[in-house]
Amino acid sequence: MFKNLLDDVLHLFYPRLCLACQRHSISEDEVFCIACESDMEASDYHLIHPNMCFERMQGLPNLVFATSMYRFYPGGKVQEIIHQIKYRGQTHTATILGQKYGQLLRKQPLLRDVDIIIPVPLHPRKQRKRGYNQSDFFAQGLGSSLHKPIDKKILKRTIPTLSQTAKHRLERAKSMQNAFHLTDRTNLHGKHVLLVDDVMTTGATLYGCADAFQGIEGLRISLATIAIAQ
Repeated sequence: MFKNLLDDVLHLFYPRLCLACQRHSISEDEVFCIACESDMEASDYHLIHPNMCFERMQGLPNLVFATSMYRFYPGGKVQEIIHQIKYRGQTHTATILGQKYGQLLRKQPLLRDVDIIIPVPLHPRKQRKRGYNQSDFFAQGLGSSLHKPIDKKILKRTIPTLSQTAKHRLERAKSMQNAFHLTDRTNLHGKHVLLVDDVMTTGATLYGCADAFQGIEGLRISLATIAIAQ
């Protein structure tokens, strides 16, 4: 009772604000206000197999499951949130989204035996310029809810790539060939890896990452992103 009273008092003086608009007050269990939530489309892919994410990545060997939290439309609220996370330093938003999505992913039986969560890395030059990797924070949130370890060092991006926005699917795929490598392959035999990124567009980046894992005996791969482009 005392804790609830204290929470009410804190909320009165320090209200929790919507992560999208930063204007409207929300309750402790919410992430977005009603107005912003109505402009976003949750995918429910954590309950569906196969789904659009899985089908987009279907040519990937050893693929177990693929999912995205939201559908991404140009000019929509989800795009705005991703922009805030990537370029405006709103890393806490990525972490909270990861925590929320991790709670949903616990219900997916295909992910129960995940051994390790690996965020898609940025090239060191880009990470120094931006100051952080947004996928790291989404992975942290997922890891805390799924109770799975995170490894941010095992997968490295060795080839810098320019913006993928204006490229077609084939161009994106070519730009990601040999763009990633593993620093240690010995501890991944027979493991189930959950690769994590912010947005799945054509899937070229995730294909490039997964290519670095090829040849590891018994390895299985699943994928999770904040959003999937429509």
